[in-house]
Amino acid sequence: MSSCSTAGQTICDASCVDKSTDKNNCGACGTTCEGYQYCSAGKCVPHYEWTRVMPSMPSGAVPPVTGSAVASNGDVVIETLVESATVTFSTPQESAQSVTAANGVNKIALARLSSTNQLKWGSDFGTVLANGLQDIDPLRVTPLALTSGGDIALGYLKADPSPATSSHYRLGVVSGVNPTLSWEATYPTGQGPSIVLPRELDIVTLGTSATFGMPVAARVPNGGGAPAIAGNLVGVGGVLGADASTVWLWGTVNAGVAVALNPWSAQMWATPAGASGFVIGARDNGQQSGPWFCTSSDNGFLAQTSQVIADQQNNIILYATQGGSSSGSLTLNGKEIARTGGHYGLSKINGSTGDVIWKRDVDSLNFVVVTPDGEILTLTAGPASYSANIYSEIDGHSLASFVGSGQAMQVAPGGGSVYVIGGALVASDFDPGTRTDTQGGISGLFVSRFSY
Repeated sequence: MSSCSTAGQTICDASCVDKSTDKNNCGACGTTCEGYQYCSAGKCVPHYEWTRVMPSMPSGAVPPVTGSAVASNGDVVIETLVESATVTFSTPQESAQSVTAANGVNKIALARLSSTNQLKWGSDFGTVLANGLQDIDPLRVTPLALTSGGDIALGYLKADPSPATSSHYRLGVVSGVNPTLSWEATYPTGQGPSIVLPRELDIVTLGTSATFGMPVAARVPNGGGAPAIAGNLVGVGGVLGADASTVWLWGTVNAGVAVALNPWSAQMWATPAGASGFVIGARDNGQQSGPWFCTSSDNGFLAQTSQVIADQQNNIILYATQGGSSSGSLTLNGKEIARTGGHYGLSKINGSTGDVIWKRDVDSLNFVVVTPDGEILTLTAGPASYSANIYSEIDGHSLASFVGSGQAMQVAPGGGSVYVIGGALVASDFDPGTRTDTQGGISGLFVSRFSY
């Protein structure tokens, strides 16, 4: 054989292969990817880099990880609720120990790690705000989000200076370089954020839970200022689209009613017969993509455990779960997204038309993210390990799967990396490939980095 008839293929060991995707000839003939990897653009990914285990005390007390995000330079910022315990972010080899102690109360702690596993800083949120722990309700702090400049945005309930018995929700932005408060905006009484979505010129917040105030959307100018409150929210979740402008909202609705779904528009939509959920790409100029309605053949509905994420082309990936007593299928725009029998479905939806491009059955999932190379990573958490599956963004076929160590609580993509963050109670080997990175033996938090 002297040549290959298919464009893009070359000869390796007397066979025609595509070295950009062939797992056994990835980038070069004979280069074989490890069992947990696939071949993407001639590179074996994901590649396990390192894990940091951060001990917590007392033994067996693993604080929950409540938020995480990755900066454009690959740094990961984590947020954890330390409950009457301590967590040590730094390693004994690092010059300055960084320990956050709860002092008998709950507190939010933040830490920033570089992609090379160097602790940049660690602090509790009360110290960041320089006003003591008594002013912050740690159970009413939103998951963090990062601005384009790498600063940290969070919503929280904070006591007012006067009168001492009152409090308001705030949106605060903390410097990503030195954890100090840069600016703070105060919401009207009874309103506040539960989801924080930074954009270039402002920060969109969604109050989708009574715990965090009334369900409203708001825009806060970068640099501070009064939140511009928009209409009430029907959705239970929201994410920022790849265009950094569209806000994808989803949730449940009742059939046969008129409902406003874009908080920046007065338009009402009549929900069709059998409607149980919706997805809409809302824009603050009053325009939108959709809405597209989910319907069920019996009593099912789009459950709150469903997830929507935006891919790199501003399409959406929908993980659909059914709530209620349904045994029928769940459809979006008339096409199945979760099949009969209470199964779970993973689908790619055209962000302009709402058409279902592909759909596949999956097991119960905890996390769905888009990897740096544009594929779909799903993760199911267990008490001591997690199951990861990676699917093609083009047609949904399986690319790779593996089992990782630790109780995963967060998955954060970005900056050429995917971080898995969670708790570890026993000594574990965190490398899913060569199995040569055993750490632990003490309870604590772990951060594992995979590069792309």
